[in-house]
Amino acid sequence: MAETAIESDPLFTLLTDALRAGPGSPQWSQAVSAIKGRGDSASEYQALITARDNLESGKEYRSVRAGAGFTRKVMKQLDESAAPDSPSGLPTTTWVAALSAVAIVLVLGFIAYLLIPSEIPTPGLDELKGTYFATSMQTLKFDGPLPADWKTIGTAPLDPTNTLRVRNTGAKNETVAGGIYWTTPLAADQPAAVEASIKSNRPAEDLTVQLFITDRPDFSPDRATTSHELVWQLKGQTAQVFLPTGISEGAVERSKDLKDRTVRVVFNKDLVMVDMNGKRLWAGPHQLAPDQPRYVGVRFIRSGPEKSDSIVVTSLKVMKP
Repeated sequence: MAETAIESDPLFTLLTDALRAGPGSPQWSQAVSAIKGRGDSASEYQALITARDNLESGKEYRSVRAGAGFTRKVMKQLDESAAPDSPSGLPTTTWVAALSAVAIVLVLGFIAYLLIPSEIPTPGLDELKGTYFATSMQTLKFDGPLPADWKTIGTAPLDPTNTLRVRNTGAKNETVAGGIYWTTPLAADQPAAVEASIKSNRPAEDLTVQLFITDRPDFSPDRATTSHELVWQLKGQTAQVFLPTGISEGAVERSKDLKDRTVRVVFNKDLVMVDMNGKRLWAGPHQLAPDQPRYVGVRFIRSGPEKSDSIVVTSLKVMKP
């Protein structure tokens, strides 16, 4: 039907009003009745009414989806439109991906820098590193009674006859502590090195071993600790260093499968270096008094029914240059 014929047809006006009013309106009913009464000559109007019904009922073809290759075509058009702005001729998306990768690497590098402990650049530390400790002052193998100049501390009974260990008393869930220290003082201005060999026969979360250096031998009767000491500690599988302030410093080493540990503490009047199995845990000021003699020792703290041989000390050495 020609456009002019449709517009001059009275039914066209009725149909227009029906489409505006929508299904269910009086105009819609009149238009439908008129179209049905006109038979085949109203096929075009019938088609419009059918289309309107379909749209109103939510037929599938109302949804719009991206066709095959739509994303690729869009990205291609973006690259082509942005190509004049790229001096190297590379697509803009390539530049965005490259810059994003660089940003991610920089962020990860910064996080790693914050997490990896570093030595404090302290004057005199290089001199301490270069000091060779060749003279043995004390060597304990823990294969018999303690020498007379070594004293026990704390309440936990120790057995030094076959490695140094806490005796198994059968106590349950009771915190006890005990240790030994060398009663011979080390001069504050004398560099020294203390080396302990620790053996973990199995994980022991309730048994802690400590290697300590103190300038105040005021050991408490129950905990066997002093009021001012530098401590290397192994609790379970976690090793770390505590300064006299009680603050943990340096690296925290967690080794699940490590059974044998060699701890070496090298110190002079002001500085200390703490290594475990050749790995540096801490290096810097030790915060001990610069004019007070030092005392060295080892200590156990048991807070549960751990067996006596879960962690033992196999040897202890004190050396000087």
